[in-house]
This record gives sequence, C-alpha cells and structure tokens, in this order.
Amino acid sequence: MTDSELLATIFGGEHHPLREACAGWMVSSRPFRGFLEENAGKIRKKARQAGDAESLRDLQLEMRAAYHVLADRRVALTYERYLAEKQRGPDFTVTFKSHIVFNVEARRLRAPVTDGRLTEAICGKLGQMPPSAINVLLVGLDPGGPTEPNSHAIMRALILRAEAKRDTFFAERGFRDARDFLRALQRLSVLLLCPAWDASPPPSPILWLNPQARFPLPPDAQKLLCR
Repeated sequence: MTDSELLATIFGGEHHPLREACAGWMVSSRPFRGFLEENAGKIRKKARQAGDAESLRDLQLEMRAAYHVLADRRVALTYERYLAEKQRGPDFTVTFKSHIVFNVEARRLRAPVTDGRLTEAICGKLGQMPPSAINVLLVGLDPGGPTEPNSHAIMRALILRAEAKRDTFFAERGFRDARDFLRALQRLSVLLLCPAWDASPPPSPILWLNPQARFPLPPDAQKLLCR
C-alpha cells in the first residue's frame, strides 16, 4: 500500500483535517507509518465517528503521542490493547528496549485550562489505570489559557486533601472516600503535561513523578517521554 493509499484508507478525501499532519509524520518516521498501517481500521473508525472538530483534535493528540514515542526505534507500540481484551484501559502500551513496558493514556484539555479542570481530569482517569502496570497519564493542554497549570502543586494539593480525609471531595469525583483515592493514586506512575502540544515543535513536556506509585517509571523511559 502506498502512502497515499494508506491515508485514503484511513481518512478518505484529501481535505480531512488530520490527513496533512499524519502525512508529514509518516514521511519523517517509518515506524509511525507502520503504526498507521497496522492500526488503520481502528483509526479509520475513530476518525469517522468523530462528530466535531474537538473530537478530531482528541484523536490528533493520540496520533501525536504515537509519533513522539515511535521516534525512538527501540520502541514497540500497541494501540488499544485493553479494548481488544474487552477491558477499560489506557490508549497505548509501550515496550521500550524489549523489557520496559508501560501504558500511556492521552487526554486533551481545551483552553482555558484551569487547575480545577486538570484536577477533574486526573481524578477521572485513575480508574482507567491497570493496577499491576506502569501507567502514564499524558495531558495535552490546548494553547490560549491565561496561565499554565502547575502539576506539582495540583498533585500536592490533592494528596493533602486525601491525607486530611476530605471524603466528600473525593466521593464527588467517583471514589468511595479519600482513602480510596490514595489507593487509586498508586496506579499512576507519571503525570506528563504537554502544553501547546500541537505547536511545531511543541514545548518540552512537564513531568510529575508519583512518589507513591506502585510501579515507578525507570529513568531511561522518563527521558524517552521528555526528549
């Protein structure tokens, strides 16, 4: 299948909003092209089900994340592994250097991004993290917000709330109580904030390492995400 045929298979006509971006990434990354070909059916379904521009940007963030990690040829990437197993789980499973395996869930936040909206996004995604794996939550921040959220301050505030047993706060966000949140938080290894993620090139991501993570992300994999 030629590049043009592959793009047509996934996106249809030449004017699809994601076609140009993926075409450029394909040219500069043969591993990314292989990822598109291997997952053409899944991506085509998502692209066609996206009912508006915002849903398409959600998919664009996923493709941008795949392109980023596949820039390192020591990476093998599986898309929606847990969905194939009929389980709720992160978007990607990354195998780095044949033996470091971790999950990445991509979540986009529209501008303006506030501390409160980022807090809600983090709480909403913890239940999607498998308990026996290294898990990364990648949050793409749309440009245009008045300030950039401080992930370290936000996580510190969440942990302090839990330690103060603010059960009502966490019950309103889907947890049984504060203790249940702290247990769920152990599933999150890394919070990765990506400001202006669709810029070319994008700014460096911001990494928060969870000191309470059950399975920490090894340092060389941290460098992979932040390069």
